[in-house]
Amino acid sequence: MVHARRDAMLKKVVEMRRLVLGYATGITGSLNLAEDVFQEAVVVVCNKADEFQPDSNLRAWVLEIARRTALDMIRKAKRDRPALSVEALDALARDERVGTETREPDARLRALQRCLEELSERARQMLQRRYAENLSCQRIAQEEKRPLGSIYVSLTRIRARLRACILGRLDQGANA
Repeated sequence: MVHARRDAMLKKVVEMRRLVLGYATGITGSLNLAEDVFQEAVVVVCNKADEFQPDSNLRAWVLEIARRTALDMIRKAKRDRPALSVEALDALARDERVGTETREPDARLRALQRCLEELSERARQMLQRRYAENLSCQRIAQEEKRPLGSIYVSLTRIRARLRACILGRLDQGANA
């Protein structure tokens, strides 16, 4: 019975992936780090599934786990500061606790989708192989017969282009 409840909860958490990624990206300023946050949040949910009260707000609970995980990862990575201020993070957390919807993750994801469409086919394939297929940079380098450093440089440039494009689209949306 416990496993069935945990499995059902995990299914719901996986369905929230886009929301959690958007939220964690807002905190960390990094889609890569947000992916790590999501994965760690899933582990925490698995480990603490029996502590969750069924009549509670699962979405708010998962986002709070993601928030704490993201802040821990930022501290561990010794980054200067989160992409959002502590006050903004607290305001977002309060909104989520009372069930208020936030549209920022959706806007970020729409911007990401549009920006991905603007990338060259080669750049999209590189991202696909690295992140969707979860290939290591070393494996990509071997398969493409390229130096490992050039793969790192390519991915860094692609991510920088995506970040600039996303921020530009979000600024346009805010000023529209």
